[in-house]
Amino acid sequence: MGKLDGKIGLITGGSDGIGFATAQHFLNEGAAHVFIIGRRQDALNEAIKKLGNKKVTAIQSDTSNLNDLDKLFDTIKNKQGHLDPNHSVYAATKAALRSFARTWTVDLKERKIRVNTLSPGPIDTPGLRKATNNEEQRKQMYASLASGTVMGHVGTADEIAKAAVFLPMSKITATGSRRKEAGKPPDPAGKQRK
Repeated sequence: MGKLDGKIGLITGGSDGIGFATAQHFLNEGAAHVFIIGRRQDALNEAIKKLGNKKVTAIQSDTSNLNDLDKLFDTIKNKQGHLDPNHSVYAATKAALRSFARTWTVDLKERKIRVNTLSPGPIDTPGLRKATNNEEQRKQMYASLASGTVMGHVGTADEIAKAAVFLPMSKITATGSRRKEAGKPPDPAGKQRK
C-alpha cells in the first residue's frame, strides 16, 4: 500500500527536474492520477513518454495566466472530478510570502511603508469549491478542513477582508507582522495602540 493511494495530484513544472521526479514518486506511492503542467508542450510530451503511465495527464499551462488556470481546473474536473490539494506546496508558498514581507519591512521602513501579511486558514472561495465534484464531496472536504482550524470552521472571504481593513488603519503601527486568520477577524478596537 502506497502513501498516496487513491489521491489525485497536480504538479506544476512537472515536465522535468523536481516536478518530474515528484510525479514519478506520486505514481510510485499509488496516486490514482497525476496531472503535470508546464509551459512547453514538447517537454510535457517527453515527460509523458518517460513516465509511461496512463495515470498521468499533461496540460500545457501558464500558472500566471488566469484563463489557463480556469482551463486547468476544468480539465481536472472533467477527467477526475476533483483534486486532492497538496498542502505542503501551499504552505511553502505562504512561508515564502511571509519571508518577502519581513524583508520588505526592513527595506521600506525609511519610506514609511508598512508591510504585513494575512495568512488565512481554509477560506470558502470559488476556487476551493471547484476542488470537489459534488455537494457531498464538498461537505466532507470542508468538515476535514474545519477540523484543523482553531475556530473549527472554514472562513469566508468577508472575514478575511475585515482583517485586512484593520492593518492599514492610521492608528495601527504594526509592520512586519503576520496575521494568522482562521475564520473570525480580530476586534480592531481591542488591538489599537494608545
